[in-house]
Formats: sequence, C-alpha cells, structure tokens
Amino acid sequence: MDQQKPSLSEFLELDDCEYDGQRPFITGHNRLYTTTCLPIYPKEMDVDSEGENDPEWLQNKTIMMIDEFTDVNEGEKELMKIWNLHVMKYGFVGDCQIPLACQIFVQHKGKELLLKNLYKNFVVHMCSLFDFGLVSAVCLYTTIQKLQEIVGETGAIRTILKESREAQMDNWSRSGNIFKL
Repeated sequence: MDQQKPSLSEFLELDDCEYDGQRPFITGHNRLYTTTCLPIYPKEMDVDSEGENDPEWLQNKTIMMIDEFTDVNEGEKELMKIWNLHVMKYGFVGDCQIPLACQIFVQHKGKELLLKNLYKNFVVHMCSLFDFGLVSAVCLYTTIQKLQEIVGETGAIRTILKESREAQMDNWSRSGNIFKL
C-alpha cells in the first residue's frame, strides 16, 4: 500500500472554473480611527494620535470644569487640576493602579506641589484615597514619606512651608482659635 505524503498543495491549485472569479489584491486600505471610526486621511498617516490619552482640548476642558467648582478652595482646585492631568497623561483607569499613580505623581510633581504650597491639600487627598479603600496604609505612609524627602532636599520648599505655617499660626492667634502645640 503506497500512502501519499500529506500536503496542502491541493488548496493552492485553482480549479478550472475559478480563474475568472479570482479577486485582485487590494493595494490600499481604508484606515479608521479606533475611537471615532472616522477615516484617517493620507496626510494624517504620519501623526500617531491613537496613543494620545490627553489631547490638549481635553486638558483645557478639565481645567475649566475644575475652575467652575464653587465649594472648594483654590488650593484644592489646583491640586485637582495637577492630579487629574497626571492621571489622564499616564492613562490610569483602575482602582488597582492608584498606588502606582501616587508614586509616580510624587516623583514627577512633588516639587511643583510643594512650591505651590499644596502639601496639606495633598495629605488630605491621600487620606481620602485611604478612606475610600483605594490605597493601603503602607501606600499612604510611603507616599507622604517620599514627599517629605523632597522637602528635606530643597531649602526653598522648607522656607515656603515654614512661612505658610507661620501665617496659619498668626491667623489662628488673631481669630482666637489657636491650639497649644
């Protein structure tokens, strides 16, 4: 018994009647944006906007919407702007990514945060994240510790925080609401 060696050549051969029905190769494709399903025009092919999580218009809209809040102070607004733009830039989408977002935030925005005198606002923000179960106590502690290391490295930041504390103490003493420290 002579057995033939298995082959896929039968699929490559065209039947007699299939020569007419053969489709030509398509030289061009219609490319679409994955988020909008709109066509991508040839002049736009070199621009990679698919990886852009935070287009400028969305950043501006976010800032405008935060500025419209009336029930928060200016420091809280500024922190919300910095935090939301950070989350948009890096594309954090899940609760499990919040600890990483906090770590990167302090690395990249820690000095800016401190120079804008937003230390206390950030501590309250971290406590809120902890209260809602988005970060652990360890994450809260290490994030604040990293921020305090930045304070220790820069004299200008220490001066800003010292002046802020003195102004707060003066305000409390003038209003009669001072706590004995």
